[in-house]
Amino acid sequence: MRKTILTLFVLLFSFSVVAGDISDFQIEGMSVGDNVSEFFTEIQIIQNTVKYHTNNKFITLEFNNLDYLKTYEALQLTYKSENKIINEITGLIYYEYNIEDCYEKMDMVINDILNSINVIDKTDKFVQKLRQDSSGKSEMTIVELYFDSGYCQIGCYNWSDEKGWTDNFRVTIRTNEFSKWSEENLITKN
Repeated sequence: MRKTILTLFVLLFSFSVVAGDISDFQIEGMSVGDNVSEFFTEIQIIQNTVKYHTNNKFITLEFNNLDYLKTYEALQLTYKSENKIINEITGLIYYEYNIEDCYEKMDMVINDILNSINVIDKTDKFVQKLRQDSSGKSEMTIVELYFDSGYCQIGCYNWSDEKGWTDNFRVTIRTNEFSKWSEENLITKN
């Protein structure tokens, strides 16, 4: 099946796609199911590893300054340590001091996706507190689109001034396997 590329400004869905597998999507040329070593050197992997989980069954990488990114400003991905297969990819665009623009972009991307592909199920837009901020003032506004083997989450993260992080737009593609494991093994950081 053709890979469907999730981009920010133009989603490039010039054809109709029936997506039943989350690996049919790409963010910056990467799909879940790809091997992380196809895209990054061992040194890049080591230097960009972050610790978000209680064990190392899955490893998370964060990249903020990759020259070749076309759509996003930052990239986060998680791979299975035993085989280096990517199970989650997130593309981020920063919206410092203009979260309203993020919400507009979010609505546009959701509409473009829903008008181009079939989803099994989706959530309505909802707001949730971000557990990384103990003040309780940071929140994310998201929509989740479900497929046979995973989901796509589109959202805006509105961080409190106390937290000091930059607001951002995110598109995440994630396998069901990693989603279940992550909830059971997440380290809550404040």
